[in-house]
Formats: sequence, structure tokens, C-alpha cells
Amino acid sequence: MCRVGTKITIDVDQVKEEKIRPLFEKENEQNYREPQWNWDWYCYNYPKLIRIDKQHKEMKPRFIYSASNDWFQVNSEIYSSILCSHITKISEYKYQISRNSHLYVNGIFIRKENDNFHNYHLINNYHVTPNLKILATTTLITDGNGSLPINLQRNDLTHCDERLSLSLRQSLSQDLLAQILAYAPETTPFTKDPISIFKSNKLHCTIEMLLQSEHSPWCWENDGWKISDPSISFKSGNILELHSNINLSSLKNKKSCTKDISIIYTKPIWSHTNMKSIVDFIRFINKGQNIHRKVSDNHYRGHSKNSKETVLIGKYFSSVFSKNIAENFRNNKNIPQYLNDFFIKNLEQFSNVYALSHSIFDHAILDELKKITLEKNNFYFTISKYKNNYTENNNDLLTVLWNKFLGDASIPVSFEERKQRFPKAFEEFGERIEYYREIIKKK
Repeated sequence: MCRVGTKITIDVDQVKEEKIRPLFEKENEQNYREPQWNWDWYCYNYPKLIRIDKQHKEMKPRFIYSASNDWFQVNSEIYSSILCSHITKISEYKYQISRNSHLYVNGIFIRKENDNFHNYHLINNYHVTPNLKILATTTLITDGNGSLPINLQRNDLTHCDERLSLSLRQSLSQDLLAQILAYAPETTPFTKDPISIFKSNKLHCTIEMLLQSEHSPWCWENDGWKISDPSISFKSGNILELHSNINLSSLKNKKSCTKDISIIYTKPIWSHTNMKSIVDFIRFINKGQNIHRKVSDNHYRGHSKNSKETVLIGKYFSSVFSKNIAENFRNNKNIPQYLNDFFIKNLEQFSNVYALSHSIFDHAILDELKKITLEKNNFYFTISKYKNNYTENNNDLLTVLWNKFLGDASIPVSFEERKQRFPKAFEEFGERIEYYREIIKKK
């Protein structure tokens, strides 16, 4: 007799038992990729769902929602409640490690949300700036009126609810701005190990650049930190890309050299020691001599985002070759003649490093970088002049928030100074900023 709740017993024959048995078996606990959602489909503590396996032992779910600061509320006039979280645990696993987040409606699992493969039914555009995409979160929606367009199988959405999508994009952009104010590095890049500064405190977003496989979200500009996106930064007229680590301490007190420079870190898709990738790199810039070209009219899943070429290269100096690669390139008969001609015409040598340059690049910081390179021959960088053609777009929600709360200012190194410079931002997003500051303290 079942004293509390409802008990349903169904008698099945042996054939059906074989078919439904996997529904009540745990997968290998060491292999998170194996599906568990056949039975682990409910995430609330109340009303409680008890799962019993063949041995009459309760099967514990990996994820049960509990209220904590890990979750933030999304404002909505349609749904009773929308909660999002970047950091929620399933047993010993974390969603952000598995790269899969999850959508629950009224406590029932609907589907996984993956950062790399979206069907755009929950959020119709993950870009909140031209180059920056927010990451999917685990989302819990309470839908008392049946407004969410769920399919009959209850494992997906049939189409995008535009109002829900906008609410999620706005809230995730606000949360990202709170992350930025909390996580911006608390030192300058002019240290013995600048790459570690650029790689510190990763944000819940991805930065897209055409030629880079790894790109730090941080940009040092105007004596402070910004996000390395043309809608927010790259307004100094010059970009210095660090491709490898080097001691930049000598530049700390030379503000005349760095005042009109935007400094970022990128790990290129080409290798300094790989001939094929170097050839591909030269072929690309020979076509347009445009290292930072942003592709126009990105089309995806029925949506298009019109973006002009926001950073146009006029002059550049790229220290990208070791001596051996440069000599092998010139002596390689398999390389097309037009590339060889382009290479020889634009090649410049100093010490044991070869650089590819276009036009005459004249800047005080280049002389300083050459001095540093003479001391350490395997230091690679690109410095370039450009003009920023970004035009304001209301669909770039993070940019709109940045302009509203931060204006054109950079984020100071000192966290206390940030509070003084951006009081409205701290008043509006103070709780989330403090939440992310606590995460830093726990590291």
C-alpha cells in the first residue's frame, strides 16, 4: 500500500522487460557522456520523484535544484519564473565542464543546451556584440499557463519565443557586465608574465576573431581594461597583439609609447614553426592585407547579423617567423611565385627574427619591442594601424549596457576605484558583482 503519493504498477512480459530495462539502469558513473535522461528527468525536491532500480534501491538524481546565489532571475511578464545559472553541479560534474547546459520546464528536463551547436529556439541570437557570444546556461522555467512552445515529444521547442529570447539575452548581458567588472585583471600587462594576466579570470562568453584559435577577452586600452571587441575597444588607432610571452616590465613607465595602443593576446592558428600554416597565413593577408577582417553578413539558422569590416588594416608589422622558416620559405620551390614575391617584398629582418610588414609602420613602441626581441629571439607579436568602422546597433546588447553604465571609460586596475568610477553600475549589478568577487576569493 502506498501511503503518500501515487504508485503505478504495470505488468509486462519478458520481451517488453528487455526493452524497458535500460530505462531503469544507471549508466557508468565515470562516463558523463552516456545518456541518463531516460529516468533522470526531474529536478525539484518537491513534489518528490522517487526512482527505484531493479534491486529496489533508490536512484539518486545528479541534479536537484536548490536556491543559491549561483542562480539569477530573468525578468519576464509571461512566465512565472525564469532562473539561469552558469555553475550548477550534477554529482561530481559541473555543467560548464561538460559544455552542456540544460533546459527544464516546470522541473521536467526538456533538452541539453550546447555552446557549440544551437538550434536558436531558446535564444535566437547568442551574439551580444559583433565578436562576442554569450554561453548557454542551465535554465529553469516555470510556465503555469503553457505559453512555452514545447513539441509533443516534450524534448524540444517548436520555435523561438521572441519575447523570452530577448529577456534571456538582456539578463545574460547584464550578468556578463557584472562578470567583467568583477573579473577585470587587477594589474597591468606590463609585467614579466603578461600572458597570464590576459588569461586570468575567464568570462562566460566566447570571442570570435577570424585568424585566431585562442583569443583573450581582455584588452588593455587607455590605461585600463576593456573587452576586446570593436564595439567597445580598439579605439586607439593601433593594436599590439602578443602571440607569445615576454617580459614587458620595461614598458610600465613609458606611457608615451603605450598611450595610443590597444594591447591584446591572441594565439594564432598559424604556427611559427609550421611551413604550411605560414603559407596559408601569407596567402590570406596577400588577398586583402587585412589581418583582423570581420566577415560580413554572418548567417545562421534563419537569422543574419550584418556586421561591417570593423577593423581595417592599413599598415602592420608582424613578427611571425623564425629564421629557419623564413629561409625555408624563400628556398621552397613548391610555393607559388606570387606568394614568394609578396613575401620577399614585405620581409624585414632584425636579429634572428623575420617580420612581415606592409607599408612603413612608424611608432615608438615598435622600437621598444625590437629591443625586447633582441634579448629573446622567440618573442612573436603583431602591431598594426587600423580604423574602427563600428556603427551603433541596438542588437549589440552588451555594447548598449557598456555605453550606458561605463561610457567610453576603461576599467581601472583597482577594484575600489571601479566602485568610485562606475557607481550606477555597482548600484544596479552590485549583488552579481559581489557574487563573482567571492568566486575569485575562493580560487
